[in-house]
Amino acid sequence: MSSGFRSDPNGLKGYLQVNSQDVFEVEAGGVSSYGFSSANSIIANSDFTSQNATFNGSVQITNSQVKQSVESLPETSGVTTLDFSGSLLKTQGPLTSDVEYETENITEGTQVITRVENGDNEVTVFLPSDWTILSGSTENSLQQNSVGILNVISFGSSDTMCVAEWRTE
Repeated sequence: MSSGFRSDPNGLKGYLQVNSQDVFEVEAGGVSSYGFSSANSIIANSDFTSQNATFNGSVQITNSQVKQSVESLPETSGVTTLDFSGSLLKTQGPLTSDVEYETENITEGTQVITRVENGDNEVTVFLPSDWTILSGSTENSLQQNSVGILNVISFGSSDTMCVAEWRTE
């Protein structure tokens, strides 16, 4: 693998090569071209700004940090919908009263991790009864001014295929 800069009529361009083949070029404003002509291409992080990129095969990330955007859930009580087509990471709260979770857009191989911050009162967090719950139960208390983490992984396209963990401080 090699990287560097090339002279171009419009200025310098950065590049990354794998096995003597260009994987991508960078110019002012972002990535200008992609090349995935060989298997096992290596792509530096922060190269893609577009959403919903699809890779066929495997993607290996080593010695790198993958930064995820954090979606803020607006509900502080009542029913909260966890959208599996949205961000992996979510934050919610502070809660003002009990909350019940439901799901939408569940697909195989997706995950949602939610940081739940509680307010000044102890509340109850209700999880769908169809989930397989590894820690916690379908009804969980969250102490005042504390934080819980809800981690849900889907192995199919319905609540019955979801495995969840509920942990609190």
